[in-house]
Amino acid sequence: MGRTGWLLDLADRAIHAIQLLDGDPPQVAVWTDRHVVSFYDQVAGTFCGSLSTAWAAEAEPEQAARRAFLETLRAPNGAYLPVVDTGRAVIHTSRDGRLHLLQYDERRLVLEMDGYRGVLARDGAAPLVATALDRELGTVAALSADGQLHIYQQHVYVGAFPVEVRLDGSPVHLFLPDGSGTVCLADSASLRVLDLGGTVQQTAALATPAGVVCWMPDGAWVVTGEPEQGMIRLYDAQLTLARQGSAERLLDRANLVQLFVMMPDPGAQLTAIALANDGTLAFALGGLLCVTQAAELVPQPQPRPLF
Repeated sequence: MGRTGWLLDLADRAIHAIQLLDGDPPQVAVWTDRHVVSFYDQVAGTFCGSLSTAWAAEAEPEQAARRAFLETLRAPNGAYLPVVDTGRAVIHTSRDGRLHLLQYDERRLVLEMDGYRGVLARDGAAPLVATALDRELGTVAALSADGQLHIYQQHVYVGAFPVEVRLDGSPVHLFLPDGSGTVCLADSASLRVLDLGGTVQQTAALATPAGVVCWMPDGAWVVTGEPEQGMIRLYDAQLTLARQGSAERLLDRANLVQLFVMMPDPGAQLTAIALANDGTLAFALGGLLCVTQAAELVPQPQPRPLF
């Protein structure tokens, strides 16, 4: 049986986050340090460079300096990084680089766009647990610890809507697929797709908590990874389980970028996952980075109508 994708051993460096970036050529952004990102060719796995994302200034930079810093948050192929932790702020950036959402702490959100800069006010004072940006339309979603989903159309506050979410200390994942007008939410118990008014459109219970979750940028598919079991599951837009498989099986089927690779210990955990619109799947198991195709996961039986 032929091999698919590639596998890279980053030694003992834990991988915190992965992003699959469009461009020519498409690249993979990999964080093995909170403020350092390395880039690899998405097809061949070759190293393309690295970048420090640390915001070194002690005080808030002036507008020109801040804009210059934001322009550096790009891959070697020119693609803007979707989300970056600079140490002073977590920054979400639109695809064209014109809009930036900056979260400075658990309460303060700032939007910058074409010279405009303003704080995004909201109802209530509960701290934020998750934020997301529609990278095409500029819609902003922020989930606060009181279960309120705050929606903005760029800098305009639309309102707050109560949502059912499990806030038990486990990660909560929030996504806004490009141009879809929907909000995707994952907690330790379920996956949900909501409209911008907080109404649930699709839901799926999770038998086992997913530590890592990623929706496709267009929202057509969502992939989850169970850290301890190493199981990767792929759901369609209706949140029906379509494919699944173990991370170890995908590692076994991948081409080696290096001559020697140390396979993960039995207790190694899935720490990051990413899914692109073309079906490219990337994940981290221990210090291993694997880039493959979601089609390599095993298809699951689908329910059929009786009549």
